[in-house]
Amino acid sequence: MLSHVSAAPFVLKRDAHCVAFSRDGKLVAIAFSGQSNQQFPPGAHPNPRKCGVVQWFDVASKRRLQRKETFGDITRVAFSPDGRFVAASRLYTTLDGIGLNEVHVWQVATGKTEYIFDRCQAFTFSPSRDEILVTSRRRCVAYQLSDGTKIETFASLAGALSISCSPNGQRLAGVVTTKNEYWVRVI
Repeated sequence: MLSHVSAAPFVLKRDAHCVAFSRDGKLVAIAFSGQSNQQFPPGAHPNPRKCGVVQWFDVASKRRLQRKETFGDITRVAFSPDGRFVAASRLYTTLDGIGLNEVHVWQVATGKTEYIFDRCQAFTFSPSRDEILVTSRRRCVAYQLSDGTKIETFASLAGALSISCSPNGQRLAGVVTTKNEYWVRVI
């Protein structure tokens, strides 16, 4: 039976929009959306209470391990299956209509940026391989996490709003739009 756990040690003054556990349950990541600094190129808002944030914590000690400031609407946060990386996806459009969506991948241990996938709106980690799959308006591509090598392109999931791997890593599913309708496509 699960016991009630308070979110207070993990969440500062705002509620988290996204949350994820590492596979071993020892870490938890949270993310919440925030404003930009109103400049171009945009950056995190100068007021820490108004910027978007991705953070990860040690569950046992409730100690924050890393805090990364960003901006825009954070739509997902997740740990890689091996626990080496944490990623977050962001949606953002400037007042001029320029889309600056991004999937950002950090090393869990150091907080160092490992990859930034510009103009990408969704991602998933492969549960059975050392890969991350990202989608943009025109592509869905699998990359090797160890060195960033492009592995494979999945044309039928191009533009997917969200994607997910099956637990065995053999199938992909994505929410795609066709003629203003939303469909789940499984390949």
